[in-house]
Amino acid sequence: VQRKFQMIEGMGAPKDLFDGELFYAVTFVRKNIEK
Repeated sequence: VQRKFQMIEGMGAPKDLFDGELFYAVTFVRKNIEK
């Protein structure tokens, strides 16, 4: 849960929790692809 909140705060002004989760999911997928 803390990780999700950190990602949302990193985006700047949190528009919606869903946006934060979507951003986190995309970043997670990108990390897997890089590896």
